[in-house]
Amino acid sequence: MKTVLLFLSLLQAIPLIRMEYGKLPDMSTPRCAPVVTSSGESIFAFGGHTSGFIPVATAECFSGGKWQTLDMTYPHDGGFLTALPDGKWMLGGGSEKPFGIGQTFGVELFDPATHSFSPLTIMDRPRAYASAAALPGGRIIVSGNWYKEDGIELYTPKEGFKGIKNTAEARRSPYILPLKDGNALIFGGMDSYGDAARGWVDQLEGEPFSVPLLAEWIPFNFYVSFSPPAQIAPETWLIPAISRTDGSAGILLVQGKTFSLLPTDVPIPRTGISACDIEYAMPLLLDTRRECAWLPGIDTGKRFYLVKLDYAPALKEGRARVTTYYAENPDIGFPKEMGFAICPDGSIAALGGFLTDNFLPVSTAFLFRPLGPAASAGLSRALVPALIAAGLLAAAGAALFLSRRRKKATAQSSPSEQLMQRIRTILEEKQLYKVHGLQVADLAKELGSNTTYVSACINKETGASFNDLVNGYRIHYALDLLTENPSLSVVHVADISGFSSYSSFLRSFRQYTGKTPSEYLSAGQD
Repeated sequence: MKTVLLFLSLLQAIPLIRMEYGKLPDMSTPRCAPVVTSSGESIFAFGGHTSGFIPVATAECFSGGKWQTLDMTYPHDGGFLTALPDGKWMLGGGSEKPFGIGQTFGVELFDPATHSFSPLTIMDRPRAYASAAALPGGRIIVSGNWYKEDGIELYTPKEGFKGIKNTAEARRSPYILPLKDGNALIFGGMDSYGDAARGWVDQLEGEPFSVPLLAEWIPFNFYVSFSPPAQIAPETWLIPAISRTDGSAGILLVQGKTFSLLPTDVPIPRTGISACDIEYAMPLLLDTRRECAWLPGIDTGKRFYLVKLDYAPALKEGRARVTTYYAENPDIGFPKEMGFAICPDGSIAALGGFLTDNFLPVSTAFLFRPLGPAASAGLSRALVPALIAAGLLAAAGAALFLSRRRKKATAQSSPSEQLMQRIRTILEEKQLYKVHGLQVADLAKELGSNTTYVSACINKETGASFNDLVNGYRIHYALDLLTENPSLSVVHVADISGFSSYSSFLRSFRQYTGKTPSEYLSAGQD
């Protein structure tokens, strides 16, 4: 009983942090459940269905602050997308008719460099809501279907698509995890007729096997068909899941053929603002540059959530850190069944979806910035128009940013200046300042340098010590949190900003602002 009460009290104490967001220009076509991804500074939305639940045979590309419509070879509503080693993407399958009825054979290649589509040979069987993954030797494995028999097939450039074997259970939008030996695991949370999957794992090579953990936890059932597994290390993936018994959310850690539950410092919340239930029916978004993954969700009040999983500590026998952000759109709320892509600066684009039902999709495009202003340090020139369009970067600030980038690109920098730039970049992009007890040796290891050189560089280029530099970043982050989320306790802000003790936070806060936190908050309200 004490354990249950402790768990419930912990759930109630989980902070929800308000995040920045803005609107991009609307897409040319309303789209529900588009397949969304990014390449460089461009965001792409493929297919989905439009008004009247009619499949769409176009894609759209957002670049330079505007959308461009691209004609696909086939419509793909419920199609799969997988990246190929040569930089192209394979796009295939989907519903044959309006209203999500039927399946299709069609497969095509998309070249993001030229924005061109080219047809491939057809699949062995028609499919909707299938998944695909690249294997060694140019092979592509495909599995999954919707209201049709399932099975595993392989594509090779020489033979095209060829059926290989049946599956232990049919699945919609399964996970496909390629292993280093050329084998692949296939499993999922929903069968091909909308019921919960039984928990079997199929193999490309070998017999199916059951996983006891999958009898307790069911992988998420995605409305959006494109759900590439979040691979965080060789043969290591994160898979979002729901408890079959109490509906709690968790993350499966798959290492080779071993399944376990990812340990986290706090539970993933199922209740949001105003006690509204949060639904997580969206893919886990991986940001390897910052060693984190994002779990999107929508609550019953149409608020949008992003749960950040800092997974690195869990790979070192610790616990992944969970931080939950939310946004409110007071006019109409946020759509369901949006498609998502991570931008180079860590912001997250969310496209399309619907507000009322599948027959009335929207063309809206949002840009969420849970990491706040610090993330813009890694921003490239091409994404600046998008942030201006979304209202997340003022034009004057953009001009200053671009002028600084030009200066860095043209001026001859000394080795010390170059190292200082790398130090700032890695602190900001990976948010290392939020790591409790961060040492100069930790930073030097990330940089591939040594502690003496890194310390001397910081002192020479900034006139400050390593601790002063890191605490400056921490206070900047804490100020953002206190300003945007005044309901957060100051003690909790100190903790998630990276301070190991509250006294250290207070000392640094006064050093950098000249005020105590309460004085700072009072001054802001005057």
